[in-house]
Amino acid sequence: MKHLLFAALLLFSTLGFSQSNKSVVVNYDSTYAGPQLGAGSTKFIGNLKGNNENSFSKLWNQVTPENSGKWEQIGTTPDSTKWNWEPVTKLYNYAKANKMQFKFHTLIWGRQQPKWISDLAPNEQLNYITYWIKEVGRRFPNADMVDVVNESLSKHWPPDGRKETVNYINALGGAGKTGYDWVIKSFQLARKYMPKSKLILNDFSIINGDSSTTAYLEIINLLKARKLIDGIGIQAHRGELINEPVSYLKTNIDRLAATGIPIFITELDLGSDDKTLVADDQTQLEQYQRIFPVLWEHPAIKGITFWGYAEGHMWKKNCYLIRKDSTWRPAMIWLADYLAKNQR
Repeated sequence: MKHLLFAALLLFSTLGFSQSNKSVVVNYDSTYAGPQLGAGSTKFIGNLKGNNENSFSKLWNQVTPENSGKWEQIGTTPDSTKWNWEPVTKLYNYAKANKMQFKFHTLIWGRQQPKWISDLAPNEQLNYITYWIKEVGRRFPNADMVDVVNESLSKHWPPDGRKETVNYINALGGAGKTGYDWVIKSFQLARKYMPKSKLILNDFSIINGDSSTTAYLEIINLLKARKLIDGIGIQAHRGELINEPVSYLKTNIDRLAATGIPIFITELDLGSDDKTLVADDQTQLEQYQRIFPVLWEHPAIKGITFWGYAEGHMWKKNCYLIRKDSTWRPAMIWLADYLAKNQR
């Protein structure tokens, strides 16, 4: 039955390019009944959840907030009684009501953190950081996962005051003896205050570079030795993946998998560059056909989260999978069919 459904979807898409130039609009927000992508698999297929995607729970089985879980969005003032928890709480409640996995994104990062914290003394900063993590744990006790530290590699975005980043790294111990004492301290706090959640380290441009994979493994092994890490997060934006052979990507995934720690693809998007005036359906389809199977079929990868899917609601604007009129692009049709045939 699944294959008949996706064959019908393909027919609808073909009809959408009729000679009359009138698209046959299939309103998936109201009519698409499922199955969820990846239904029947042990791995999850998740996405970002905004406020307008009525079809979300019919398509995806894991929820990640894009911005509403970032400290900058919540801690808008040093007065913690005025912090804005409402948007991320709605997403958490939505996930639980629909029996979907929920990942909190993110606790510690150099970007999108409250600017006011850089002006405080290190001891005051640590008090706020501790309160922040403790409060996340209290409010979202059944969060399945949490990105504890985001983009920690030294040339990425640690909270060290470079460029537009906040500066509170020394409050967490700075580099210290290990070179990453601040990351270890962050995970220790998360383990204490979020004991039911899988603790994830998340970063970008990892598997497309041997040296980045090596640097990432250094942090991972420090955390593993202390039993502080439950998942390895690999961001997977288009620019990180499209220029490398899949054999190269797989080799670095294998290196991470050798740690024995589950891997999660955390921020997947593929398609045309933002500078392209018209998004190219064929380019996106070919990228998915070439890259997605090496991710989905790797035994160490336990779930994939897309970084948006709806036109007009994407960080990478030309990487959407569903058009504004609710019709599916060819890559989305292929993806649904591929996942139906390749349960893992």
